[in-house]
Amino acid sequence: MADRHHYAVSFPDTKTPPSSRQIVTASLSSDAAIESALYLSLAYAYFYRL
Repeated sequence: MADRHHYAVSFPDTKTPPSSRQIVTASLSSDAAIESALYLSLAYAYFYRL
């Protein structure tokens, strides 16, 4: 959550919610890309196991 300023710069218009493409590009350009990818893969593995 240290990239709050990065996201504020990426999405200057806070009235409209960011699209999934913007979220993906923002997470990829942030330092937590590996971490979020790991969490996503863990979530997919958990849901597909059910």
